[in-house]
Amino acid sequence: MQNNERKPKIDFEQGKKYKIQLIFDTCKSGKTTKPDGKSYNWYLYQCQYNSNEYTFFADYDLHDELKKYGRGDILEIQDNYEGDNPYGHDWSVMSVGVSDSLDKIMKDSKNKTEIKIETFAAMKVAASFSKNISELDLNTQAVLELHKQLCNDSLNDNDSSSKAQAVQDKIEELF
Repeated sequence: MQNNERKPKIDFEQGKKYKIQLIFDTCKSGKTTKPDGKSYNWYLYQCQYNSNEYTFFADYDLHDELKKYGRGDILEIQDNYEGDNPYGHDWSVMSVGVSDSLDKIMKDSKNKTEIKIETFAAMKVAASFSKNISELDLNTQAVLELHKQLCNDSLNDNDSSSKAQAVQDKIEELF
């Protein structure tokens, strides 16, 4: 935490969706040993929820999902567990946005894979109408192909060849 002030804590209710924004890239974590000798790991996250700052403890399964995200990521978290076990959880974590600009995201990316901006842009467009990862893959390829086709069509238009070349140059500069 940034200061000594204690933040209120979120206790996730089963079946309720929480839209949060992570405040830090990583959580605070540690290991606690109980008097009986049993020990367990803990993961403390800080987030913004309903315009206020909160903390929450994540179990291993929730932490395993959250560690894929970082500061500024906006997530929707829901515990879908329907059983009687007070320690049982069935976490659903979905990214629903980011607060940073595309430039900042690309510069700060935790992924060491080189990302072509046109592929990233196509994935962003395709994600808006894809229901799963297979559809995202197919739709991204379709968006990339459409982009290529539009660029080629504009170049083949004899009346405005110089304008088309300028448009393609600008598109390639942006993507």
